[in-house]
Amino acid sequence: MAGSFWDSSIRPIPIAHRGGGAAFEKEKHRRENTLEAFEQSVALGYQFLEMEVIQTADNEVIVIHVAKNKLEAKLGKKEAPDYTNLQKMTYGQIKSSL
Repeated sequence: MAGSFWDSSIRPIPIAHRGGGAAFEKEKHRRENTLEAFEQSVALGYQFLEMEVIQTADNEVIVIHVAKNKLEAKLGKKEAPDYTNLQKMTYGQIKSSL
């Protein structure tokens, strides 16, 4: 599997965490897991992007990082929902709660 993630000749493996949002000096948390961050990471030479993908109840696919403190506040919950709870919500419900 030359050139793949599992290729043992590539060490250490550079991975753009949360899609590479940290590449932005300002508002890096707002830019993580966005197409803008993915494009910037690829432009910087990253071959691998880390992201969390969730399928919603209405079969939409979203990329979201469940950051307990941020999402907890936005959803008005004592605890951030886990992936199981997010998968029970529709795309519209999630979007309107952010």
